[in-house]
Amino acid sequence: MTYPWVEREPELKPPFAPTTYNPVGSYIRTFTVPADWKDRPVLLHFEGVESAFYVWVNGELVGYSEDTFTPAEFDITSYLTEGENKLAVEVYRWCDASWLENQDFWR
Repeated sequence: MTYPWVEREPELKPPFAPTTYNPVGSYIRTFTVPADWKDRPVLLHFEGVESAFYVWVNGELVGYSEDTFTPAEFDITSYLTEGENKLAVEVYRWCDASWLENQDFWR
């Protein structure tokens, strides 16, 4: 069986994720929190992200998740301020769970 990253890291062995070739996508967005959101819970929900990602709000790490097919949800209430806020998401192409996810796709 050949995994997608083998050509770039032929010495890689399961269950470790690639370290010399692991593309990253970085996403930043600003958004405004209105005053009437005060004392309301605010949840950030991802339907699925391939394959692992970190989330920051206003420069503070909120959390990490991996598994392409599982939704992830973060309570970001305590990270928000009234007015402008910044959301940052860093997505990694491969993670340790990639071995498990890819085992049924490559036949």
